Amino acid sequence: MKTVIKSDFPFESKYVKVYGSKVHYIDENRQNDANQTTFVLLHGNPSSNYLWRNIVPELTKQGRVVAPDLIGFGKSDKPEIDYKVLTHERYIEKFINILELDNIVFVLHDWGTALGLAFARKNENRVTGVAFMEGVIKPKKWDFGKARTRLIFRLFRTPFIGQWMIIKNNFFVENILLHMGTKRELSTKEREYYAAPFLSKNSRKPVYVFPNEIPINKKPRDVYEMVKSNHEWLSRTSIPKLLLWVKPGVLIKPWHVIQMQESYPNLHTEYLGISSKGFLKESHYVQEDFPYEIAQSVSKWFRTKDYQARLNVI
Repeated sequence: MKTVIKSDFPFESKYVKVYGSKVHYIDENRQNDANQTTFVLLHGNPSSNYLWRNIVPELTKQGRVVAPDLIGFGKSDKPEIDYKVLTHERYIEKFINILELDNIVFVLHDWGTALGLAFARKNENRVTGVAFMEGVIKPKKWDFGKARTRLIFRLFRTPFIGQWMIIKNNFFVENILLHMGTKRELSTKEREYYAAPFLSKNSRKPVYVFPNEIPINKKPRDVYEMVKSNHEWLSRTSIPKLLLWVKPGVLIKPWHVIQMQESYPNLHTEYLGISSKGFLKESHYVQEDFPYEIAQSVSKWFRTKDYQARLNVI
């Protein structure tokens, strides 16, 4: 029987002020239990917590689920800030601290991976595990995606051309997110929800900044150092890790999986499946193609004896 991927977003919207701006988030299954596990779901560019809508219900069977929209994305405010990665890191850290979240299991995607890993690296006593997919996990060279994808991202990082593509013509949202980045065709309702935060040119600055922050060939230096530190932390920490991957992905290829299996202790991997039959298609927004597989994999990993044994000694 074919699995139906739902377009509805049936969660109560909540807002909290972070550095004077409203951050939108959902907070499901919160209990009066200081030891309750909290799954923190972080998205990337140019999506929102809508990406997790079909995954949240399964995770609420295991604990509390908190999923914010990054500042400048989704229903969060768009203040006059630089939207650089280290700025997003400050906002996420402040958000987590304001909500006083502990016993965290991160579920991470795209730039949310770098942001969540940075917090976990600096606050390991507050994090019990990290699950990640199609994310910025280690510094890169020009070796990700297919040739067409690399060409597009080179253009994104070219002065004036990148601004023309992303800010004036909304190329990242209309093409990468809504067309190229998934196996299936998104519904009209899904497309409208994703497109809504970026209808004006002024709203697209956050989308433009992120591709220029990818740490390629050690530039930009500050993001390179952050992502390098994340990778080194993953290589030495015994914290439980779950890698979810597809074929063909954009940021995580089969050889990356092998490298991580050899380098990261206590890493479990789950192959979700073939993401695309098209020659040019790659799946990056895997939550739109494999939401229930992701939800079940995270739940199964969380319920393993090794993971539960770790929880009992924290």
